[in-house]
Amino acid sequence: MSDLASRLAGALAKGGVKSDEQKDNGLFLSTGVPNVDHALSGKYRGGGLKSARIYEIAGPSSSGKTLIAQHVMREAQRMGGAAAFHDHERTFMPHLFQSFGGDISDGIFTYKKPRCFEESIDKAIDWMTAIRTADIIPFEAPLAIVFDSLHAMVPAAMLEHDLSKGRNMKDKLALAMATSSELPPLATFVEENNIICIFLNQMRTKPGVVYGDPRYTPGGDSLEFYSSARLFLSRSMEKDGKEVIGQKVTAETVKNKTHRAFLKASWFFKYKEDGTGYIDVAETMIDHLGAKVLTDEGIQTGAWFNWDGKRIQGKDNFIAAVSADPTGIDKLIDLAEKHNG
Repeated sequence: MSDLASRLAGALAKGGVKSDEQKDNGLFLSTGVPNVDHALSGKYRGGGLKSARIYEIAGPSSSGKTLIAQHVMREAQRMGGAAAFHDHERTFMPHLFQSFGGDISDGIFTYKKPRCFEESIDKAIDWMTAIRTADIIPFEAPLAIVFDSLHAMVPAAMLEHDLSKGRNMKDKLALAMATSSELPPLATFVEENNIICIFLNQMRTKPGVVYGDPRYTPGGDSLEFYSSARLFLSRSMEKDGKEVIGQKVTAETVKNKTHRAFLKASWFFKYKEDGTGYIDVAETMIDHLGAKVLTDEGIQTGAWFNWDGKRIQGKDNFIAAVSADPTGIDKLIDLAEKHNG
C-alpha cells in the first residue's frame, strides 16, 4: 500500500468510513449449451449465467426461452440448491422439466401461479427468505427462480380494472411503473442472497425503425437496466423433407456485464416421438466448430469423418457416432477451447 493510500485509509477509519465487502461467489450455472455458456461467460466449461444476478431471456413463442431457463434451474438443483418457477402463462409441464434431469420434489422445486406482478415478486422474496433463513443449505448453493413471463404478468392496478371502459395511458404504462418500483429492491435482494433470477419475455419490433435495433421487450426499461445480461433468441425450422423435425435457435447477448456483449451462439433442438424434445449438443458443437476447424484437426475430409479410430461417411453418421461416444462432447469442447479460448 502506498503512503497516500495508507494515510487516506487511516483518515477514513477515524471517520468511521470503510469499504463494503465485495462478494463474488464465482458461481456460473450452465444453460445446457456449451457454446451459449461461452458467449455468456467466456467459458465452455463452468460457464453460463452467474448467480446473484437478474437476467432477461426474450424471443418469439416456442423459441427455447423456457427450456434454457429450466436448464439453469436444474443446474441450481445439481449444485445443492433449489429452484422455483412462477407460471404466469400457465403452461408449465413438469414431465418436460423432468425429461432432462429436473427435480420436481417439493422443497427442491417450488411451483407458483401468482395472479399479478406484485404478488409474484412478494412470493419470490418469501421463498428466498424462507430458504436462506432456515440455513439448511450452504449460502454458496445457488437458488434459481424463473418468471414466465414478464409480458404475461398483470400489474395489481389492472386486476380491478373494468375492461368495458377501455384502457387509458396510465393502464398501458401500469406494468412499466410496477417494474420500475419493484426491480430496484429485488436486484439488491438477489445479490445479498445469492439468487439467480430469470425473467422470460416476449420479443416485439418497433415499426418503421430504419436505424438502430427495432427489437424491444414489454414491461418498460427497468428490466433492461437491472439485467446483468439480456439474451435475445430467434429460430428457424429444421426439416426432413416436409416434416419439421426440430429447429435451430440463435441467441445473441444484446447486453452482458459478465463478458463481452453482442456475441451469437446457436443450438439445435430436436423433437422426440413422445412429444418432448432435447438439445442436440453433439450437432450443436459440430456446427459451432465448423468445417474449417474439423478439417484443420484432420477430422473431416470431404464427406468422410475420422472419429475414435474409425472412418465415418456422412455428417449424420458422424453426429450419431459422437453422441454414442461417452467422451464425445468433452472432445468437441476441448477442440472449441483450443480454437476459441
